[in-house]
Amino acid sequence: MCMNSSVRSVRIIFSVAAALVAILCCAFLFVEYAAPDAFTANAEGEYTFEADHSKLDVPYNAAPQPLPVIVKQNGEVLASDAYTITYTSAELEDYASGSTIAPVKAAVYSAVVSVNGLSGEGTYAEYKYVISPKPLEIEVSGSASYAYNGASFSRNVSPLGICIGDENSVNVIVTYTGSFHALAAGERPVDADTYQMSFTLDNPNYKVGTVTDLNGGKTLTITKRTLVAKADDVSVTEGREPALTVSVSGFVNNEDVSAIDEMPVVRTSATEVGAHSLMPSGGKADNYDFTYAQGTLTINSRTASGSVEASAVTIDFDGVFAPGTSYTGRIIDPDGEEGKNVDDTVNKYRMANFTATPEHIFAISAVSGGVRQDSLKEGEEGRIEHATLTLHNVTLDSSKEYFIVFMDSQGGVTKITNYEYANGILKFNAYAAEGTVIIYRDSQTLVVWLIVLGAVVLFFILLLIASKVSYYNDKKDIEAARRRRRKGKSGYRW
Repeated sequence: MCMNSSVRSVRIIFSVAAALVAILCCAFLFVEYAAPDAFTANAEGEYTFEADHSKLDVPYNAAPQPLPVIVKQNGEVLASDAYTITYTSAELEDYASGSTIAPVKAAVYSAVVSVNGLSGEGTYAEYKYVISPKPLEIEVSGSASYAYNGASFSRNVSPLGICIGDENSVNVIVTYTGSFHALAAGERPVDADTYQMSFTLDNPNYKVGTVTDLNGGKTLTITKRTLVAKADDVSVTEGREPALTVSVSGFVNNEDVSAIDEMPVVRTSATEVGAHSLMPSGGKADNYDFTYAQGTLTINSRTASGSVEASAVTIDFDGVFAPGTSYTGRIIDPDGEEGKNVDDTVNKYRMANFTATPEHIFAISAVSGGVRQDSLKEGEEGRIEHATLTLHNVTLDSSKEYFIVFMDSQGGVTKITNYEYANGILKFNAYAAEGTVIIYRDSQTLVVWLIVLGAVVLFFILLLIASKVSYYNDKKDIEAARRRRRKGKSGYRW
């Protein structure tokens, strides 16, 4: 009975001891992990380092901010001169090797608190100490929309909440990013687009906080200017291709059509004589839109008018080539003698029978002033010997020969080879001031020149052959003479 009582007593003692050990272990773990910034040293007494976690990350305030730490020895608070705090930061050159000066600038520091005169474990503590950039409110104001004028635009941007003393050391850098234009930071936009605004600060002690735009959504819009594209008025003779052009006005900043990527164009299918409206379309430019203004295409009849004045007719017109048209009539020689047989000679001037393509075909009508001449015969009383026709805007190659077939309104046909041509003006004499002028390039002249050239080439070829024959004959004669001379000398020796 007593033995059992003793066993129970021993067991109770061991249970109490185990409970005490467990309580001590829990207390140690609590101290170790729940309060990592409280350090104790047993050398020269116990040292405790206590730092407030809520104050280990503080905002920049432009003033020195020492580490908020308390050092105790055996529970008594030590004076600040009994320990030293050393600050080190890889972000700042002044603190790269460590400094005991309380930091001001925003950075991440390693702060080591050590008891003066002591070393070893338990005599110091290390903390991560952060001074964070102060957030500033950004206020955006000013117009959010402008019309393109070739100059740069921006909006007013102001930082709010800068610390005293830093007013002149903080600048807001704005980056404008458009739908079609990406600009470098700080570059002001010029071209038409809608730009989104983003902000940075050039002082590392501050950062962008909230952004307030008083007049928009943190954007800047530059709208396109409007140009007027007008179809130019143009006149052309029937059958000719008109040169259609567009004039553009409304540029700013002394710009011109070089600012247009694709010019507006004007097209028409009109071919009938008369006035036709022209309207441009299209066009593309970075900084301009287009409106369009109408022009007029005037198609004139190919028949021109002139007048007979003192035996001279001046006609201004554009020649129109009419292939496939057949012109017939009776022949009148340049000397005024009527052709022998109309049926035999008229086909000579029938268009379908000409191998060469006419250079120009003109229809001439002279019905006002002077004496009207249709077809004139030699010996008619009151007859004007000839009319001098002057044709403007005629294009001929001055280095080539031409002949003119002139058919009057009565069917009289004259072949004319004597004419004057210079600077687009063609003059010749005819027996009528009204009719049709057909201009041909004179292929016969070319044939004659080719024949002459061939004859000259043939002459030189024959001359070369003759010289070769003569050379070989002379060579044979020389060889024969040499042989005779050698033979005579040989006979003398015998």
